[in-house]
Amino acid sequence: MNNQVAIRTAPLAIWSLSSAIVGIVLILVGPLIGAVGSVLAVVCGHLAIQKINRSSGTFAGRGLAKAGFIIGDFGIVCQLGLLVPHLGRARESALQIECRKNLHEIRNAALEYSQYPDNHMKFPPDFQSLFPNYASEPKIFVCPATRHQPGKMTEIDKWTDYVLVPNLRADDAGDTVLAFSKKECYGGQGGNVLFTDTSIRWCNRDEYDRLTGGLTR
Repeated sequence: MNNQVAIRTAPLAIWSLSSAIVGIVLILVGPLIGAVGSVLAVVCGHLAIQKINRSSGTFAGRGLAKAGFIIGDFGIVCQLGLLVPHLGRARESALQIECRKNLHEIRNAALEYSQYPDNHMKFPPDFQSLFPNYASEPKIFVCPATRHQPGKMTEIDKWTDYVLVPNLRADDAGDTVLAFSKKECYGGQGGNVLFTDTSIRWCNRDEYDRLTGGLTR
């Protein structure tokens, strides 16, 4: 009587290699999608090797599991390399949005200042003129991209990351620059610009330099 036990390839080993190959292929679709296959390959590879080691020789496929594990690891490294620039751009976009929120608050304060009867439609000559009646929150004068800490509110114009163009009026041409983030906030790659029509937009380096060149900084 033949008591020899049939040796089978561990299904998890096959899953590991298959998932690793799928993960590499799906990198072309998107790093997040490809990461699913690569992570699954590593997990299945680990489990397959453990099962093979405990099977007393009834399961084979160690080579498949190791191949899946190695290719899966390689896929994860590749996908992380692709994700890093995306994460960097996402963070940059988030900082730009926070910066626009600050300029939005500055815009509201400047408008309120101009509407005060004694100011005769004039925007404030400097940020200090907004404190404390129109703006008292220090953080709105700091661009989040710089990670600077606010200084004393009685010295806003010395430490702020924004520039307010003086001697403007609420009835000036709408495309006149009223305020903008300083050039160093984004490493010279552009900045957020506030116009007298109260619109705010991100401007790339060339447009930013054209709009703000020569203005008081």
